[in-house]
Amino acid sequence: MSDFVPGPAVADARQTLDRIRAAMRASIKGKGDLIDLTLACLMAGGHLLIEDLPGVGKTTLAVNLAWASATLSSRTTSCATAPQRA
Repeated sequence: MSDFVPGPAVADARQTLDRIRAAMRASIKGKGDLIDLTLACLMAGGHLLIEDLPGVGKTTLAVNLAWASATLSSRTTSCATAPQRA
């Protein structure tokens, strides 16, 4: 069995990643490098710690990443609504 991912799957993943990147760049200006690093970390399945001064968009970045990946990726489950208590 081959460890290689089929070409169409790679193309689909790249298109999804490009749409997420475009959506995040539309709402977060001037942080293109941070967005690229954030998406690379997401694709690698790693953890991300964002450290910076207060008020520079750390929470905005995290919220936009969650929203974009939930709405633009068919594999991601939306976490937009909280579970209902019984």
